[in-house]
Amino acid sequence: MKLAPRHPSLLPAVHYQKLIRCITRDYSRKVRLTRMTASPMHRTYLHRLTPDRALTTIEAAIKFVREIGLVLRTPDPYLPSLFGAAQGKPFKSGAGGFGNWPAHAWWWDREISALPDVLTLKLIRGRTTFAASKAWPAIDAAVRGRISERLEEFELELIDELRQRGPTPSRELNITRRYGRTGTKRLKKARDTLESRALLLGRPITHGDHSHDTLLELWETRFPKPLGKARGIEPLLLMCLRTSGGPVTISEIFTWLTWPKDELCSEIQRLISRKIVHQTSDDQIESDSYPHALT
Repeated sequence: MKLAPRHPSLLPAVHYQKLIRCITRDYSRKVRLTRMTASPMHRTYLHRLTPDRALTTIEAAIKFVREIGLVLRTPDPYLPSLFGAAQGKPFKSGAGGFGNWPAHAWWWDREISALPDVLTLKLIRGRTTFAASKAWPAIDAAVRGRISERLEEFELELIDELRQRGPTPSRELNITRRYGRTGTKRLKKARDTLESRALLLGRPITHGDHSHDTLLELWETRFPKPLGKARGIEPLLLMCLRTSGGPVTISEIFTWLTWPKDELCSEIQRLISRKIVHQTSDDQIESDSYPHALT
């Protein structure tokens, strides 16, 4: 088996030779069979990208999110998405933003966000991500295993206010009023940072005056006790690899999660050494198991 030269975005050279030895030694019949079944067509089928598998009802969409576990709202080349699976014509072609969302499904995200067993956060690529209950332990392990990071003053103040008040609509936060004109812009930046790290949850809500808002809640408030014994990024990384439905470049994996690249490299190496994932001959990472394709 011939391996391609090491790409600069891949693991450090000191680890790369170890990876080569692991791949060569463990390139077993099981792995070969996995590569045959986990093809780009498998990803297309699993993510419901073929016309005959398009999501046409909200009930089918909810089932899709619950069974996959982690689903982006908008289309992605490697990971499952709600509107990618819905397909269909755009709500308002050429308008950009929500105008590109499927005309029959543009409202589904709010319905799914309101489900008690689905959380909404900007976990993957900093984009809106629906996390069904089966994904919560993996996210919880990452949140509780995260190395303490230096946050900006506004972010710390936002965390402190939410700790005191509990779940709070964003327009009712005192912190935005204290910062005057810059408060709203600062809040958006802080939310993006905290939600991408799964420290903050945001659920769309509608007030009595029909205005739209977001209910903000800290992960630690929603889950004061650990959801499992695992700590660290491995469970979440593995879940992303499995839901991808096929091989993914390491440079692409780096864009998924807000986590130090050297730690992600180490986790990938450990997964390979334990024969849970493998690196293909064209330097992509592939899980040795995938979710069952939905009917």
